[in-house]
Amino acid sequence: MTKSISKISRGYLRGEPRFFRRFRTENVNRVERGLSLLLGAGLVALGAHRRWRARVGLTAAAGALIKRGLTGRSRLYEALHLTSA
Repeated sequence: MTKSISKISRGYLRGEPRFFRRFRTENVNRVERGLSLLLGAGLVALGAHRRWRARVGLTAAAGALIKRGLTGRSRLYEALHLTSA
């Protein structure tokens, strides 16, 4: 019983390890996330009707926007040390 209490007090069962905390913080606000998802979905739809070369570029951009919308993280904002959240 004391082992589980000591683990809780040390933070093992309270949440994520410290390493993963940097991945869950958001640097994009809700409006930007929603717009990123909409724009990404639009690019996927547009890419479905294009030739192969254009489709590759559009789906790559769409994937990045959809990831940004779902996770709330922007690699560009991270590199520039910006946040809008």
